[in-house]
Amino acid sequence: MNLKFKRFIKNPACYLKLNSKDKALIECVAIQKSAAAKPADKIKAYYRGAQAQVPGDYEAALKDLEAALQLDPNDNDVKTLQAQYKKEVQARKDKEKKAYANMFK
Repeated sequence: MNLKFKRFIKNPACYLKLNSKDKALIECVAIQKSAAAKPADKIKAYYRGAQAQVPGDYEAALKDLEAALQLDPNDNDVKTLQAQYKKEVQARKDKEKKAYANMFK
């Protein structure tokens, strides 16, 4: 793997630290589609892509994490983030359900 590609793989993490989530997501998608990327690099890209999509789109983030688990079902970091996001999605659904329950009484 050449040096240019190694730097390319680290770009999403840098963009996330700078809070440039759109740029991070673009870089992640490019890595995910790259034929030169190793499975471990694609897992990182899916993981960071999921981070870039939150708090806006938990469903898309969960799809990225599922794709990462398809590549490595034993990745504990991915499993932890997936559980955290699932819990957040459920909390939001419960909050919405509670808010709407009182509207039609």
